[in-house]
Amino acid sequence: MAPHKKTSYSENEIIDLIVNKLTGKDQETKQSWEKYNFFRGNVRCDYDRSGCDGRCDDYCCRCSKIINATVVSVDVDEMVKNLTNKSLFPILNYCVDRILRNHEIYDTNNFEVNVVSGYYGEETDGCSFDPSLLEKMVKDISDLKDLSSIDKIKHVLKGEYGYLIPKVENCSAAQVIDIEPSKVIFPQGFYQNKIKSKDTDYYQNYDLPRCVMDQHNQIIDGYHRTTSAIQNNLKKIQTIVIN
Repeated sequence: MAPHKKTSYSENEIIDLIVNKLTGKDQETKQSWEKYNFFRGNVRCDYDRSGCDGRCDDYCCRCSKIINATVVSVDVDEMVKNLTNKSLFPILNYCVDRILRNHEIYDTNNFEVNVVSGYYGEETDGCSFDPSLLEKMVKDISDLKDLSSIDKIKHVLKGEYGYLIPKVENCSAAQVIDIEPSKVIFPQGFYQNKIKSKDTDYYQNYDLPRCVMDQHNQIIDGYHRTTSAIQNNLKKIQTIVIN
């Protein structure tokens, strides 16, 4: 009989699963996957091929090389869903998303296309993320373990901005609520007006909490994501309220 596969995990167990995925370790067998590459399904690359050296038959070329390989897109939203398995902990999901973006997971220049030998010439074998950034990213995600919801938020905001403003530092609780985007207050109107002139469509399908705000609906972090919700006429969004 096949072993029962666990389907429900605690927050700490989900964090371990995320770290294992990013570092290539199977949580169930505890064995390293030498060929496992999490970024294979979330990063798209493009490349050219060299010509045949003339020694192959007419049916196929077995000697061509991959040249000019580049990463052309990174689907961060799908990456976060795959990492968290759409867990039932929205604040954890939000924090993982912010940590990935804080370490520039969206930047195609931070990836390198893996090239391996195949029976029909060289093949691509997923992509590798910058090792130094990956190490820092994994540490930031690991550090979420055993933190309360509010401390997870503080951890992420301090990682992004380098410090905590008093409004955040003095808070002791965090919860997720649904709210109409029009009811979110932007205390920095000048900054929001600058955002309105930019393309925010990349957050159109963002299904995590859009922002962190105080109990008076004043936004603290998440201007771009919330502005995108308003511009796309979303009826309701999730937000994280801290107090």
